[in-house]
Amino acid sequence: GFFNCLSKDGKVYDEIKHVWLQARQVWMYARLYNDVERFRDEDLLQEAVRGAEFLMQNVRDPNTYKCSLVVTRDGKAIKIQRSLFSECFYLMAMSEVGRATGVEKYKKEAITMMEKITGWIQSHGEGLGIEKLPGHRPISSLAIPMMTLCVIEQLKTMDPSLNYDDLTDWAIKDAMKHVQREGTVILETTTNDGKEMGGSAGRLMLPGHSIEAGWFLLRHATRSGDQALKQTAIQSFMERPFVLLPGCRRLEPRTVGVGHEALVGP
Repeated sequence: GFFNCLSKDGKVYDEIKHVWLQARQVWMYARLYNDVERFRDEDLLQEAVRGAEFLMQNVRDPNTYKCSLVVTRDGKAIKIQRSLFSECFYLMAMSEVGRATGVEKYKKEAITMMEKITGWIQSHGEGLGIEKLPGHRPISSLAIPMMTLCVIEQLKTMDPSLNYDDLTDWAIKDAMKHVQREGTVILETTTNDGKEMGGSAGRLMLPGHSIEAGWFLLRHATRSGDQALKQTAIQSFMERPFVLLPGCRRLEPRTVGVGHEALVGP
């Protein structure tokens, strides 16, 4: 694994390891090795392989396939989230290392994890440990279809013969629920049937998620030749988050760069 809590001078100030970052680092090394000639370096590939082995041996529960969120230096679980995002990044790492090495165990690991992720999505989180409390209301979160499109894209990069057409169609439709107010905002959370929610949760916009979702939609639209989806991805998901509409308020006005969050007015 890798240390990811470093000071500006490169010194480790905390030895805990965050799985999202561990998996992304494995993916990045393997992707650079695969796609960029000047990074076609065996030492870099071996770092990716060692990282993948750390993840396989320490992060994934062998029975449930749930992945830790945070682990100790030697891989003991500190925290597990009741979501599927550690698992998505784990899949990305395994599939890219499988693509780089040609080793079947990494490819199989990625495909099996996709089966688990698909099951969690289709069962609305059953098996993730989410307790259904009396006041719970079903919602659609943009992060779910966004990451679904992401991992499908990743797996098809590893093996173009894989078919996730039905899941892709679902993810696109679910993402489009979040285009609200005649295409002027991308709301992070809506009702399951695609209606705007009341309260603060229903007013939240995450420009970063909008841009990410737009990127994955654009990738699919480019491959499939869907011109209408391409325009929606660019105009609604990528351009719109940079426009501060009347009645909206940025939550981080002192941050340099793209605002992370904003609230849309009622």
